[in-house]
Amino acid sequence: MAISVSARRVLGTNWAHAAEYQIKKDHELVTSGIYKYIRNPIYTGLVIAITGAELVAKSYLFIFFALFGFWVAYIQAKREEKILQEHFGKEYSDYMKKSKTLIPFIF
Repeated sequence: MAISVSARRVLGTNWAHAAEYQIKKDHELVTSGIYKYIRNPIYTGLVIAITGAELVAKSYLFIFFALFGFWVAYIQAKREEKILQEHFGKEYSDYMKKSKTLIPFIF
């Protein structure tokens, strides 16, 4: 959860609820902090937290939550990235080349 909370703090007023799919007034592209490495750290943190809870509970459901969680996070991330790409254009394209979607240095 620390990943998600710290990412949310870095976003500040640029944060919008995932279901809203919106660009806020005076929206800025955040590329600092953990956002330097991954574009969707809140989703990454949530999936890791849920998967970790299942591991602590000694449940084999952790496999399901890890795979399904990252799949859902990926779909949500791509929807949001489309909006950000339309709004920020080349600046966002350049940012995408320097960062990963959900897992630093990998994916």
